[in-house]
Amino acid sequence: MPRYLRAALIVAAIALLATGAVACTSSKKKSQPQTPTPAATERETPSGTATPGATAGPGTSDSPFDSFHYTVALDFQVNDPEQPTSSLVNGQVEGDFVAPDAHSFTSTFDFFGLSFTEEAVIIGEDAWYRETGDDWRATTLSDPDVQNALSLTSADPGFLQDPEFESNLAGLNSEDDTINGIETRRYTITREQVEALAQLLGEDFLADAAGIQELEMTVWLEKESGSLVRADLSATAGPEVFGEDSTLDLSADATVTIQMNINLTRINDEDISIEPPI
Repeated sequence: MPRYLRAALIVAAIALLATGAVACTSSKKKSQPQTPTPAATERETPSGTATPGATAGPGTSDSPFDSFHYTVALDFQVNDPEQPTSSLVNGQVEGDFVAPDAHSFTSTFDFFGLSFTEEAVIIGEDAWYRETGDDWRATTLSDPDVQNALSLTSADPGFLQDPEFESNLAGLNSEDDTINGIETRRYTITREQVEALAQLLGEDFLADAAGIQELEMTVWLEKESGSLVRADLSATAGPEVFGEDSTLDLSADATVTIQMNINLTRINDEDISIEPPI
């Protein structure tokens, strides 16, 4: 399910940045700049057999695309009249996918000045993982660190498609649009449509969207498969968007400005390849 297309992700993403990034960075003495993922042609895997690099070709995964590059950008600006300065929370995910089951991505988060980066390469059941300042280590897809890193990446089972969500969106007006070389249906959703969205997305939507004052979301879905090609979201919310259990000390007059973008490019590009980093 494309959770980032639902208002619930606003809460989930903030929670991810507020808890995961801080917890991880607190164990680091200092943050280090992100380095590109190195490539190799063939390497011994944890199972002891050589794994060749994956290259673009006919895929057998749920993705309708043989390969693609993608970026996910999250930005949260917190403004509180009782605080001397505003606070910025941002996250960036950048990666590649090659069918049927190869993924490579880097996730970088900055929470109130604390930075954390994690990288992963996944080919089938084999995986390689590292955090800020650490060396690559060979592991498997089931590694908890790898599993915890999958949100908002191509390895997330719901990154591109959700037939139920697509069916619900079909009740809204859309326009034909070509974006990133793909023929799509473009849907635009505003705050004024919240009641309609509650009917489409369920009663939980209203609870998840608590505090949202302004909302505009534009989604581009590939015509044939309904797969995500691009999504843009902007919203303004009050402090209640963080939830009742939030430990953030914000006044009732605080506002949160949220920007989010997901973009698939180089779709079906045969030059994209994913190989073990060590």
